[in-house]
Amino acid sequence: SLPGQCMEMEHFLHSRSDFVEPYLREDLNQIAEEVAKGTIRMIAARDLIINIQSLTIFPFLGRPMMMKLFGLDKAGFNAMLQQRKKEIPEIIWNSIKI
Repeated sequence: SLPGQCMEMEHFLHSRSDFVEPYLREDLNQIAEEVAKGTIRMIAARDLIINIQSLTIFPFLGRPMMMKLFGLDKAGFNAMLQQRKKEIPEIIWNSIKI
């Protein structure tokens, strides 16, 4: 339910204020505003953060595996990262837009 999910977002903002304040508060407030306007669907803050972190961190953690699996040298891997910079915002947007 939307009210319950909004309360979850509010709880996240307040319970993690030491971490959220400098980095995420403005973004999470903007997300809550867009949910209220009906622009995006409600997503638990935890899930959104995990999704973004997974998409951005995993290529670095899995670099040796990815380079071997896809036959990439350093330049090829860096080219893949440049492409991911364009794709990740689109992936996230497509996951939350209504």
